[in-house]
Amino acid sequence: ASLSPRWFEAPSEGTVRVPFDGDESTQVLLPMITLAHAPNAKQGAVIGNGSGMSSHLLLGSPTLQKLVTIDIEPEMINGSHLFYPANKRVFDDPRAQYVHDDAKSYFASQNRKFDLILSEPSNPWVSGVSGLFTDEFYQRVRTFLTPDGVFGQWLHLYEIDDGLVLSVIRAVHKNFPSYTIYMTADLDILIVASNRATLSTPDWNVFTLPEVAQDLRHFFPITPQALESIRLVSRDALAPLMESKSDVGANSDFYPTLDLLSEQTRYMKDHAFGFQGLNQGRYDVGAALMEHRILPTTATTSVLDIGRVNALALGAALRVPMGTVVPDGTLEPTPLREARSRLSQLQSVIAAGHSPPDWPIFFRLAAEVESDLHSGTMGWADEPFYASVATFMDRQNAPRNARDAWRFLHAISVYDWPVAAELADVQIKSRVSGVGWISPDLLRTGAVIAYMRTGDFLKARDAFDRLAEFAHWTNTDLRVRLLGAHLAATAKKAKVKS
Repeated sequence: ASLSPRWFEAPSEGTVRVPFDGDESTQVLLPMITLAHAPNAKQGAVIGNGSGMSSHLLLGSPTLQKLVTIDIEPEMINGSHLFYPANKRVFDDPRAQYVHDDAKSYFASQNRKFDLILSEPSNPWVSGVSGLFTDEFYQRVRTFLTPDGVFGQWLHLYEIDDGLVLSVIRAVHKNFPSYTIYMTADLDILIVASNRATLSTPDWNVFTLPEVAQDLRHFFPITPQALESIRLVSRDALAPLMESKSDVGANSDFYPTLDLLSEQTRYMKDHAFGFQGLNQGRYDVGAALMEHRILPTTATTSVLDIGRVNALALGAALRVPMGTVVPDGTLEPTPLREARSRLSQLQSVIAAGHSPPDWPIFFRLAAEVESDLHSGTMGWADEPFYASVATFMDRQNAPRNARDAWRFLHAISVYDWPVAAELADVQIKSRVSGVGWISPDLLRTGAVIAYMRTGDFLKARDAFDRLAEFAHWTNTDLRVRLLGAHLAATAKKAKVKS
């Protein structure tokens, strides 16, 4: 864990706010998102001390009566004194208690319930730690929650693969009837789970609690819209995959998948690319499957350095009229400059009013601008932009397949599945014959969901299989696994009904 010098600076009049870096955003979002799901928590526990910031921020809640921080290694607690006074409440607040013990042993010795438990131990390749990510641990820990209590679980996406992440989520899935997964940085996630059938709606006002607001005074305010945008995927979206017998099993004390394989993925420098893709890619498979809508923002300041938040801010900046000064924010100047250049180039071609010399190059440019404007959103389209490109292609007599490909992109963007299904046939044939207007992964995803939503499961299965050879996403990628699991589950339900 690390903290920038900003955390140690005294407040001053003209303080210039800055973004969190990746590690800082995780240290802030882990405790605060968990607290948002239990804003009236009175009894809390944190597994793993780290920098002490999670416990410090949780103690910013005036309703919390006691917070126990459990760490088996006393030197971790001693080392966190280096971050004082940024983490002062964990040492100075009378509600705070340190326990030097194994987390399993501690909870086994307790005869009380907690409103909030946050587990953020070391990485699972550290000896003995992987046991805190198992089916058996979650079986135990859920019994220590009050009826409205929540459990938060941190997990990394670096030096691990989608399968190992899924093995942990499957263990959570077996034990908690509701959970949602959030991105806390581009390579960290938080699973918030509860024993209730429905996870409580988060109260984002916890970020404005006086002591918390004072802690975060040097940083951009974290808005409710930004927090909603970092929701990655819910239990409902993952259920078909988690309940599929053919996929990865739950991480367990008796089948310690994580313990056995995490050292290998660390050595190989693997990443959970599928999970990252849900956050960073143009098209969120999980959102599309659940028809979850993520609308654009007008905020051109990226308050969190997380893929979707950055993408939404970039789209907002591009929609500001040319020549308008965009407020200083966290957007990297090079990506914004390049995106503006692409938009200007496309607008110039359209304004020229004559057919481009190479339609595939034009379509590729239009698709790149479409991605710049829409990344981070789902279930929404910039209608004037789409119409301007479609009108130009019609007037200049673009190839029919190209015009239909543009309509297909629009249809899957706004969840118009009947239109998407109607257009998918020709696009698939075109791709198979060697002429592809749309990226194969996007075509495969959009076509399969469109066929599923319109009840044509044979075509959905055919598209899933036929386009596999052109896809860049491997069969072990979360997005492919999720798509295949939903296809199998939906087809099975339809067969049972018939």
